[in-house]
Amino acid sequence: MPIKKPIRPDSWRKRSSIMESQVELFCLLIDDLEESFSHPSNGPISEHPAYQRFLLGAYALGFVCEDLSHDGRYLSRAKREGWIESRSFLELRRYIHTLVRAERATSEVIDEGLGHIEDALRSRVLQRVGRALRSNSEWREVTPHITSTPQETPPFAGTLPDAHETYLGSVDVVEQLVREFLYDVSMASDVDTITAAVNRFATIFCGLNPEYQPVPGWNERLQLGVVMAARLGVDINQDWESVMRTGLVGFALEIKHIIEQHADSPDEDWEWKIDGLIEFWTSLLVGTVDITHPEAEDV
Repeated sequence: MPIKKPIRPDSWRKRSSIMESQVELFCLLIDDLEESFSHPSNGPISEHPAYQRFLLGAYALGFVCEDLSHDGRYLSRAKREGWIESRSFLELRRYIHTLVRAERATSEVIDEGLGHIEDALRSRVLQRVGRALRSNSEWREVTPHITSTPQETPPFAGTLPDAHETYLGSVDVVEQLVREFLYDVSMASDVDTITAAVNRFATIFCGLNPEYQPVPGWNERLQLGVVMAARLGVDINQDWESVMRTGLVGFALEIKHIIEQHADSPDEDWEWKIDGLIEFWTSLLVGTVDITHPEAEDV
């Protein structure tokens, strides 16, 4: 058995809890970087100590996560008026993750003034990120002085509290199931194996597998099924399991299409598509899709 060491590698995950002091320190790093960048006499941005502190801080403070792949589209979208201010905490985390990973990937041209971080400073996107992190009170957990009722936990404290590790109202439980389905489909070499995965997970998400605890009033045809019909175009005039199976077949086809389309491409060219599917299906199945993925959103 390996001996645990007092210092370990960074291993943040996209739903890891972040303390308020970490957020404030990260915002201070943005302030310092802006101040340093405002003095041209300091030379190329890559030579600024504040730049090195910002990069290291993004990893140390939980804004670069091992289970996030970068989405290059965020770098251009962030410049749109109001885009940063309307993002969820997870989306801002993904933007910072993308910015830092893209910066490291193009480090050889930073000295020529082409770095992504410099661009984010010039366009004042990073400054807007700092203001959003500081000002959004809805992301902060307020600990009541006296309470006997479980409180819903905002993004700064991670995911919703799990009543049970098999509870289908838990974001963590559902996301893990979605990832398992994706893995089973991606590894399948024949239709029968995919069909078996679809049937297994349809039974779970319909609330018919006794090993998993459904959400009362949600894992039903006239609740979750209606949302699936609206979002996926599934025929609601089927039995509940058929509705779910139809939706999952579409999910499986998307997975296979992405894998086949990018068979010879580097991972960074398509991982963001898989992450997007995972996030969409997780939010769909737990009932938060209208918040996390508004239908009018440009995805």
